[in-house]
Amino acid sequence: MQPSIGQGFELTVITAVVLGGTSLFGGRGSIGGTVLGALVLTTVQTGLVFSGASPYVFDIVRGGVLLAAVLAAGARWRDLARAMGLTARRPSVPGGRSAA
Repeated sequence: MQPSIGQGFELTVITAVVLGGTSLFGGRGSIGGTVLGALVLTTVQTGLVFSGASPYVFDIVRGGVLLAAVLAAGARWRDLARAMGLTARRPSVPGGRSAA
């Protein structure tokens, strides 16, 4: 048994889980979503291999996918909170600046 098996896959696993719909801020996820996220991430990585990209680019792409997934989830939650009336917009002040 080797204790170092899976070492270095942390970013890949987190990206697959977040891409599958699990929030980093708590909540629930599904195994099916995680599997789908892993398949999408594997497809992107396979495309990078076939295109001849440097192995160093893989982590950059994974980080970009993770960032995009987190930003998309944040936007979705923000829109949901607005639709439910849970957030109040700041009143605007003449001149285009918002009140603090």
